[in-house]
Amino acid sequence: MEHDSELQLLSNVHDALSINSEASQRDLAQYTNLSLGMTNALLRRFADKGWLYMKKISKRNIQYVLTPQGMKELAARSKRYLKNTARLMNQYQGCIRRFVQNAAHDGCTQLILVGDNDLEFLFDYACHFCKLSFIKVAAEDFNPQHKYVTSNSFIVFSDESRCESVQKTMGLSAGFKHCIGVMDILSSAESLSV
Repeated sequence: MEHDSELQLLSNVHDALSINSEASQRDLAQYTNLSLGMTNALLRRFADKGWLYMKKISKRNIQYVLTPQGMKELAARSKRYLKNTARLMNQYQGCIRRFVQNAAHDGCTQLILVGDNDLEFLFDYACHFCKLSFIKVAAEDFNPQHKYVTSNSFIVFSDESRCESVQKTMGLSAGFKHCIGVMDILSSAESLSV
């Protein structure tokens, strides 16, 4: 994990240098949201690892340049990140599809997703695959008493606390059959870390 956070900081330094190739250590500290001392230590560490070249321009000015090895590290990190993301998406898709299939098997005819969620497209696809209606509702617009909430609805909340609140105030039998949080659905995935 430390290796990935180092590379994230190296990526931030690369971004800052892309914007301003003459960025000072102070500029880099501001861009990376780190203290000047921490930035100094990280830049030296990156130089020691061969990821960054520090060229002294004058007594007080240093120019920073990412080395080919530094670029290679960033590329490798990006590749690992994409592979992990693809693996997680496959796991999430499996969890969501099993969940929707079980809901359909239990007699649910529609799934209501409450709140914004990056996995909305997976819920929509699983519902289409299992022939359930899919409804997306903004968290602030959701009302468990609304006519689209039926006894055959399964409500999935992006916000776990909102799910708990509705469960407590409405009860599972008051107007709808099921209610769950997205993280509860995904908890069967082997790993939730990227």
